[in-house]
Amino acid sequence: MNSTTISTKIRLRALSLILFLILCTNGILPLQILFITFFFIFNLASFLRKDNLFQTVRFFYTAIIALTLIQIVFFWHSEYSSGYIINTVISTLIWVFIFMCSEIARSLCVNLSRKEFFKTLNWFFVINLVFMVFQYVHLCVIDSTWMPFLYGRHLMSTGDFMKGIFTNSSVNMIISSFFFFFYLQRRKFKWAFAALAAVMFTTYMSGIVIMIGILAIFFLTSDVLKRKQKIILISLLVFFVILIYIFSPGNIDYVYNNLSAIFGERPPRKITSFVQTFNYWTEDPINFIFGGGSGKFSSRVAFLTSGDYASWFPTSLEFASKDFIENHFSLWNTEVLKIPYNDGTANQPFSVYNTMIGEFGLLGIVLFLFYLYIPLKYFKNLAYGKLVLGAILFYFLLDYWFEYFSVMIFFEIFIYSRIYFYKNNIS
Repeated sequence: MNSTTISTKIRLRALSLILFLILCTNGILPLQILFITFFFIFNLASFLRKDNLFQTVRFFYTAIIALTLIQIVFFWHSEYSSGYIINTVISTLIWVFIFMCSEIARSLCVNLSRKEFFKTLNWFFVINLVFMVFQYVHLCVIDSTWMPFLYGRHLMSTGDFMKGIFTNSSVNMIISSFFFFFYLQRRKFKWAFAALAAVMFTTYMSGIVIMIGILAIFFLTSDVLKRKQKIILISLLVFFVILIYIFSPGNIDYVYNNLSAIFGERPPRKITSFVQTFNYWTEDPINFIFGGGSGKFSSRVAFLTSGDYASWFPTSLEFASKDFIENHFSLWNTEVLKIPYNDGTANQPFSVYNTMIGEFGLLGIVLFLFYLYIPLKYFKNLAYGKLVLGAILFYFLLDYWFEYFSVMIFFEIFIYSRIYFYKNNIS
């Protein structure tokens, strides 16, 4: 095989990766399902390839799916109904498609050179940034102002419309922060500036606070950046925070009020949700070992099939378990949200940790540790992956990221590609 043929194949793989990322993370669920299925079938041969580096990830997903089926067969047969069956089927399929996404990303990334891989990520970032520019211009046009954050109709919610190609602005913020870490560690400062701007324009304040905290630790401990570079980057962060305060002071007030409330008499409902999960987990041996069942305690599926989260879900198929109704549903539903300013990340019970502990119990915790085993094992060699890993462990507090078909794809791409290139000495 000559060099021209090899080069052509690499370019086709790079194109496949960028198409996968664009088509399968766009946030329109029916299209996501369609494209994920297509890419999985198209790459079926490569999925059969054994690679010890990815075995713990594969084990995590297959074990979660198996545990979901075990929960159905042995523990919850007394609740069978059409709604219960639909809830279980949807929950199982969600995990199946997450697994498929993981396999597709792996198969497409490992066949690229480091140079082509980086170039492909750059192209994706540019495409997402272009979408954000068009979204900002659109806001300017409909609000008749160049500063919609300050003078537009949405004010502190303006950042919600800066979605890029993703489901919502929070997903965009998380993934843009991964790109910021990626460019920062590689000293691509112009790209890092663009990624930081994308992060800040989403005004997803919970994620931004976490990112700033991770960066503070990095700046204090890193020997990758020179002192002058650290000062410039810290100044840049402060500059963007000041801009947010000038153009969207409500978001800064939101952060301050919720940080203060954590230590007050009425903590945010996010904190209450963790207390509920812990109490539920420890009150019964079955709950402790197996959890409440996939889709039965704390997940997007639990909220979806309750009929309260999505108005389009058929009433005849609605299902909400007793455990869900008595716990997290009481914290975030239509009645609760009738109160102005009672929403927001700080008051949402959404969290990966709530899902793993509440729905899968001790077995879920053990499986989750398997999922993190390889990144932790190679932590010293992760480079930009250290920041990505550190951030995601805190981002897990904020939402059910596994169920979005986007955040975890990029997490695995950034982490495992780095480890794969390191282990195989790929240039």
